[in-house]
Amino acid sequence: MASFHFGWLVLTWAIIGHPDYIQGQSAVITGPVIGILTQEVDSDLISVPPGAISFHLISYVKWLQTQNATIVPIRINQTDSYYTTIFNSINGLIIPGGSASIRSSGYSKAGSILYNLAITANNNGDFFPIWGTCLGFQLLLYLSAGKKSYLASFPAQKKALPLNFSPGASTSRLYQNAPLDVMDLLVNNQSTPNYHNYGISPQNLTLSGLDKFYTNLATSIDDNGATFVASIEAKSYPIWGSQFHPEATSSWPAAVKPGLYFAEFFVNQSRKNQHRFALDASYVLTNMTSAVYQGPGKPSAFFFN
Repeated sequence: MASFHFGWLVLTWAIIGHPDYIQGQSAVITGPVIGILTQEVDSDLISVPPGAISFHLISYVKWLQTQNATIVPIRINQTDSYYTTIFNSINGLIIPGGSASIRSSGYSKAGSILYNLAITANNNGDFFPIWGTCLGFQLLLYLSAGKKSYLASFPAQKKALPLNFSPGASTSRLYQNAPLDVMDLLVNNQSTPNYHNYGISPQNLTLSGLDKFYTNLATSIDDNGATFVASIEAKSYPIWGSQFHPEATSSWPAAVKPGLYFAEFFVNQSRKNQHRFALDASYVLTNMTSAVYQGPGKPSAFFFN
């Protein structure tokens, strides 16, 4: 549903695994624990380690680490008890972009389980934030619509776009306290990196009834001059989505400050969650020394068995 963003990525990381059960030494946690959902290995990836089943890109890790977050990769095709255990040990969830199916992939199934756990938790007073980026944004819409898709073609490939803020942005949790220089960059500059072929129109957000669940905070214009929803916020839940990639900033100077602001906002939301990490240290992504250089312009990813 969305294209990978390779322009600023130069490394591929070695395969990482972890046990299915809690055991052994406790992990050292330095900040809020953020889970990043993995997805099926894609044919666009180069030099995939033998035995790799899923991956996520390093850009999400670097983005969250700017705010001292601890990262836990969430594997696909696991048991419900695995996802429940992971959920109870993390403080927030990132559903990243990619190209997996939002209907039938391990990514979508795991995302659905975690989404439902978050809705139940929040309904019971357990604050749990989610951020969906690009394909993750689309998966949130799909799940919130009762697993119905209202997406359409909105190509915007390898370009950063300004945001056109909707009336609800000024009172939203995401933007109402954003620094003025960040808001200026978002409105007047190429500040939100886009790498996608699909999206949702403001009209479809309304026709689908999704506007009852989400506030349309901002729109952008695709390669064909059509308007798509770029930023959403759930009305009654700590759930946010962006069709753009706030973690992908290095190719566009105007995207750096907004990207850092989005990371700060989400990690601070995760600080409100009271979950305590109680898993083995091998669940935490700490192996940052096993890089395998692939040359300029090649994808950088962590792979998992």
